[in-house]
Amino acid sequence: MILAETFLVGLGAGGGCLAHCGPALLPILLCGESRRWRLALIFTGTRLLTYSLLATAIYLSGNLLQIHTLLRAPSTGGILLVLLSVLLARYGLTLREDSCESKNCGSGHPGESFRRFRSGGKRYAVRSGILSATGLCPPMFAFVVEALRSGSAAHAMEAMGGFFLGTSIALLPLFALGAVCRGQAARNAGMLFSLLAAAMYFIQGTSLILKGVFYV
Repeated sequence: MILAETFLVGLGAGGGCLAHCGPALLPILLCGESRRWRLALIFTGTRLLTYSLLATAIYLSGNLLQIHTLLRAPSTGGILLVLLSVLLARYGLTLREDSCESKNCGSGHPGESFRRFRSGGKRYAVRSGILSATGLCPPMFAFVVEALRSGSAAHAMEAMGGFFLGTSIALLPLFALGAVCRGQAARNAGMLFSLLAAAMYFIQGTSLILKGVFYV
């Protein structure tokens, strides 16, 4: 269940990245096919490693502070999930606009990206992978919440795996075609998956709140 939830959230986040942050990958995408795939593997591997480290840090800090016990309370956990659903819905609706509000997309300006790429393609792929995995946004909050809720290292890694797979599948066409998709279709896909994830968390949250009201 955790894998499916964060996978859906990751698809929404990946759609937003396709729409807004493609220029950050433009130097890689314009390489020849063999080099493009080598740099894509470095980029993807760096993202996977960064997400794994984040999941481990979240799990350890959550267990240290016993956050999972607080989130297991129906009222607290329910309110948090409802708030998360609102954030995801707002994130999805902003994807209708042809703009980039995320600060970590600022490095995606094509001219600046090419200048950095010329100084070292592999370093650029590593740096881009780290930045893409550490940008704070509502989908990332969902990943954090899922990693904290159970207090289990396995569940934290499952949350990470779903989110990573969802975002990676959305980025795969870029590496396969060597082109940047910035059209309305990419924004609509991100909006759809984000709104679906928002609805899912809203239903879960309201169910927990009602459980806390009527069964405690």
